[in-house]
Amino acid sequence: ENNYSTASDMAAIMSYALKCPLIKDVLSEDQYVFRVKYTDEVGIDKDYRFTYYSTLFNANPDNSSRIKAYETHYGKTFSLTNATFGGGKTGSLGGGSSYTYSLVSYAVKDGKIYILVTGETPHSYAVMNDAKILYDTYIK
Repeated sequence: ENNYSTASDMAAIMSYALKCPLIKDVLSEDQYVFRVKYTDEVGIDKDYRFTYYSTLFNANPDNSSRIKAYETHYGKTFSLTNATFGGGKTGSLGGGSSYTYSLVSYAVKDGKIYILVTGETPHSYAVMNDAKILYDTYIK
């Protein structure tokens, strides 16, 4: 309910996001450490450290990443045949035992970036399988 983004919207957002080196780095890493230093309103220096764990790659502390789910289900390492998987952002809707999984991702071949939106799968491993099939089929 109230989720109105289309696949085209997500592809456009990813296309724009990949123009920012920081965002591209964050989307392509299994974890990314952010450090923020500032002085608050009363003059006290603050230093915060935040670690972002990707739900796509295998660094997720609870071991529930999409790629881990793919590798566990299929018993093989996730990789593309004709391109390099760059990264992406996972998504899910639902709750309890009923989730729908999605992914906006990108792959690179010969300096060209390919963006793909997959979704509407009931299993976290399936969204990665869909991405692999589509990337492998259309990137030659």
